[in-house]
Amino acid sequence: MYCGFCQTQLRSADFDKGHALKFGTESVCKKCAPEAVRSLPPHKAQALQKAMDSAAAKEPPPPQTSTPQTGTGRIPHVTPLTRRVTAGKSGGAILGFGVGAVVLLVVATVSLTSGKPSSPVSQGPVSPKISAPSPDPAGGGQRAEATRETFRKALAFADTHPADLAGQIRLLEEAAALAKGTDIEAETKHALEVAQRRVNEIVARELLALDQKVRAACVREEFKAALVLVEDARKKALSSEWSGEMDGRAREVQSRADTAFRLVREQALRAKPEELRALKERVAKWGLERFDVEEALAKAAPRTEPPPPPIPPGPETAEPAAKPPPAPPNPPSPPTAPRRPAVPDAAKQRDAEAVIKKAFNLDQAKTSKEKADLARTLLQSAVTSGAKAAELYVLLRAARDLAAQGMNVKMALEAIDARAAAFDVDALSEKADLFAKASVKGTDADAWAGAALDVAEQASERDDYEMAVKLAGRAEALARAANDKGLQETAKERGKELADLKRVADGLKSHFMILETKPDDLAANAAIGKFVSLVKGDWKRGPPMLAKGSDPALKNLAEQELANPTDAAAQAALGEAWAAQAEKETPTYKPRARDRAVEWLGRAIPGLTGLAKVSAERKLASLGPTTGPKSRQMLDLGGGVRMELVYIKPGTFTMGSTEAPKQGWQVDERPEHRVTITKGYSLGKFAVTRGQFAAFVKATGYKTGAEKEGKSYGWRKDGSSGEIVGANWKDPVVFKQTDDHPATCVSWDDAKAFCDWATRKTGREVRLPTEAEWEYASRAGTRTSWWFGDAESALEESGWYNKNSGMQTQPVGQKKPNPWGLYDMYGNVWEWCQDWAGPYAAGDAVDPTGPAGGDSRCLRGGSFTDVAIECRSAIRLSNSPSNRVTDHGFRAAVP
Repeated sequence: MYCGFCQTQLRSADFDKGHALKFGTESVCKKCAPEAVRSLPPHKAQALQKAMDSAAAKEPPPPQTSTPQTGTGRIPHVTPLTRRVTAGKSGGAILGFGVGAVVLLVVATVSLTSGKPSSPVSQGPVSPKISAPSPDPAGGGQRAEATRETFRKALAFADTHPADLAGQIRLLEEAAALAKGTDIEAETKHALEVAQRRVNEIVARELLALDQKVRAACVREEFKAALVLVEDARKKALSSEWSGEMDGRAREVQSRADTAFRLVREQALRAKPEELRALKERVAKWGLERFDVEEALAKAAPRTEPPPPPIPPGPETAEPAAKPPPAPPNPPSPPTAPRRPAVPDAAKQRDAEAVIKKAFNLDQAKTSKEKADLARTLLQSAVTSGAKAAELYVLLRAARDLAAQGMNVKMALEAIDARAAAFDVDALSEKADLFAKASVKGTDADAWAGAALDVAEQASERDDYEMAVKLAGRAEALARAANDKGLQETAKERGKELADLKRVADGLKSHFMILETKPDDLAANAAIGKFVSLVKGDWKRGPPMLAKGSDPALKNLAEQELANPTDAAAQAALGEAWAAQAEKETPTYKPRARDRAVEWLGRAIPGLTGLAKVSAERKLASLGPTTGPKSRQMLDLGGGVRMELVYIKPGTFTMGSTEAPKQGWQVDERPEHRVTITKGYSLGKFAVTRGQFAAFVKATGYKTGAEKEGKSYGWRKDGSSGEIVGANWKDPVVFKQTDDHPATCVSWDDAKAFCDWATRKTGREVRLPTEAEWEYASRAGTRTSWWFGDAESALEESGWYNKNSGMQTQPVGQKKPNPWGLYDMYGNVWEWCQDWAGPYAAGDAVDPTGPAGGDSRCLRGGSFTDVAIECRSAIRLSNSPSNRVTDHGFRAAVP
């Protein structure tokens, strides 16, 4: 007989001595019993709990020694937990208030006072602070004191590890074991029972929710996602009966997929070419390789029935309301060869795991750094060793697990992507599971929070809003743990937006079903067309549906959109109409409506004159260059290196200043003039870092001018300025840097080479910002010297300059961002711009790009070597495009 969890062989003597327990037809060793109680279905958990209680009652109480206790201090505790907590054995579901209630109930129930019965629960309001039990100086012995100390640890652990519910209960179990034979045994045992019972209820509820999610996924024809949900649940539940239940659910999903495919096959036999393409796309979105429309058509006899009404273009349709025809007597077509290999079977995985464990000494990695280093080694071996399928699978899985344990989220996600590229694995679901299980704290939590928000956006793009909402909630919790208030607020706001999108998408299911049979239904076209246009931003598919819809205002706007006006007056009128519509819309639809108004007004303004132009500019200014939804835009530079962007909307601002140059090196900031930016663009949230520049060099073998000539320029350690031999982006010589510092010693030519490579790498145009784009973003809607006003002293909190920098660069993102979310626009490093240096052109300007030529390029923002007045929004510097200085860097723009 073997333990059903760790597979340790159990003998009769183990049961006799209480080292093993039997419940029903299953057995478990004593070591695995606490974990088993938390993971089994409720009815089995109760049976095992009774067996554990019975065994505990038979154990003789350990001898006690009485030790006098001193002190009556009261240890304060934090407010009861109400944060979202991950339940590791409930399919990765994020538990909310219920878990907080566990800790609250346990702490409120247990009152440990030595030699006294527990006090009744107060009927008055609960105190926001809960204290650990006071030691009893009158007696109780060492074991009672040890129990109290364990309870104190449990409370402290709950405070610092709110997501680790298993750890909290483990400490309660330890306290209950210590309390046996003491006067507080009843209280500790009751507290543990209450916690375990509540956890079992939560797990049961989450497992019930699994069925609802699976059914909902099948209705949306997301069959692969439904199977992933089932398989994830299978991994969390370890009993044989639970596995059988999961088998039944998997068969149900496959059966529904078979039924849906039979219906598609019948439609395909009568479909026109364009309808056939839509059906193929529909089946491809199921994510199941064994269904192939072309193969099914090749095996079927042609039909002559008239085609059914076409399915209108739009997001993926739900399962049709009509009952599908009965299954044909012939079996379904055999599966086609998968594009990616299937996951190796369990036996092969076990064999490979034994080999890899021995070859790489996996058990030797103890610290976080050792685990992260070993994960990197495993990833490299997976790429270069030519491992067989099972070994490759296990290598990448082990790399993921070790990277997560080593707190390296980038590497863990890289391992997941690599495994999904090599095997039939759903990367997005696995990433969500990674964040659900992670227990991260301190500085590591910030990186995990940002990554969780990135994956939430990936889930949103796949229209899996339920997953996206959970990931945004996890990102918020991690940002809170990292004390990153800015990211916490971003995640919180984005979570609200995603929850609203989920609500809207759920409400559209009936409309999708209606369009299956009634493609001209007015209400359905209006509802779905609005979602496609004003949520998904699809202006090709949305307007035709709105034009057929029942909403008069949106119908009129859609007809104008379809006319695609080229006359400036008509464009301005359409922009004004969208602005008016935006004011009527709910928060879900308002941002896209305002975006559309901004876009049409931006197109119109260059062709307008007189009062019409003034009116359009005022309307554009009133809409404001907000940063839109709290989503994070990213450029993936490869190798786990990314660049975060901030979207800047079009608008008009006052560029320059009235100040005459005070230094010979300054470029004239005069005159003040009105500038209109007609097209939105994205700007790097931070200056390009050394780590990002290193990714470029690694990919291309590029050599900077400083490396070729063996020198840069800047301030030397003795306070003089001039050549610095050996200084380059890798090592500025005069100060130390990490990959989080801004790249320095780079010329304009080097910066452009980086942007050209990033364009090829990402498929998006990447370039340096124009001076106008840089200053517009820097001012963030203000006209003062700095975005925070004209008080020079306030720069201390917003930029690195000569008074606070230590005369060296500092890691990006350490100071306050401006109102549009951009960091370090003042100081740290001067930032190269696209323009040639020269005086501003007379009069107002639209999308200015500077002089047509020249001998030097512009830089903006000041640096760590400069005084505050030289780190303003309007300050201008110029230098030769080939020159490189230790305080010169750059920031990327994406149109």
